[in-house]
Amino acid sequence: MFGSQVLEVMIGLLLTYLALSVACSGIKEVIASLFALRSKTLEAAIRKMLLDVNGNVAQKILEHPVIAASAPPGKKLPSYIASRNFALALLDTVAPMKDAAQPRTIQSLRASIAALPQTNLRNTLLGFIDSAKGDLESVQKKIERWFDDTMERASGWYKRTAQKLIFGAGLVLCLALNADTFRSPRSSGVTKRCELLW
Repeated sequence: MFGSQVLEVMIGLLLTYLALSVACSGIKEVIASLFALRSKTLEAAIRKMLLDVNGNVAQKILEHPVIAASAPPGKKLPSYIASRNFALALLDTVAPMKDAAQPRTIQSLRASIAALPQTNLRNTLLGFIDSAKGDLESVQKKIERWFDDTMERASGWYKRTAQKLIFGAGLVLCLALNADTFRSPRSSGVTKRCELLW
């Protein structure tokens, strides 16, 4: 009999906190959608990656047809960019082809990038070209890996923000619903201790 009651209480607590966890995740998603947190995190990561102080290069990349087409309807910025699309947009931005009839070559790419102002982006791209040993596709692959590495760090930034939102939502829900696991021994019956189980 006693074991059955304990089991029932444990199952009840488990279901209660499971429901609260699902509710917190839902609240986080609503907030992320309303404030376009994924898109803003992506944009910030690209700007940091390019060390684009003025924002000109990053803005042109985000406005590139390949990137702009991936934005959801009614949104200016996408929440996700494929590494291949980013590499193509970056190359088109920093080294646009003057003649569409002639394909881009490693020599024309080097000349266009060498003409850019002395920036970290210029030096990074020239480093990719030097290590590619004349292979244009290798340059693109290096840019894609660079972008993927940056997105891994951006995912960490977003996860930390999401954890803060979930913690805040959990705290508010716990207080609003007066959800607690134990009543404090010194409680007057009005104030209760809220235990969040993460």
